Amino acid sequence: MSEEAAPKQWWVSAIEKLGVPTVYLVILTFAFWRVAVYVATEVIAPVVTAHVEALHAHIEVAKALSETIDDARENARASLLRIEKSTEEALKNSEEVLQILKDKP
Repeated sequence: MSEEAAPKQWWVSAIEKLGVPTVYLVILTFAFWRVAVYVATEVIAPVVTAHVEALHAHIEVAKALSETIDDARENARASLLRIEKSTEEALKNSEEVLQILKDKP
């Protein structure tokens, strides 16, 4: 009875040709690659997306604050102009009152 050799599995042939350390290195490299893909898609991508969304929200808040500050600045300028005009008018009126008082006997 002659025993025929059973066909070898592909991984057994790879170990015989490349050696155990090389095959382990290939397996570890593949495992690292799969873990890196998982971390990139399931962990890092959502974090980056959330961060970008938060930045957009902060940008919108900053724009709104800037517009509010600009409006307040314009209101302050308008108030200052009204105060200056009121002051000038009050001075003019006080001068007229003083003139009237001087002209009275």
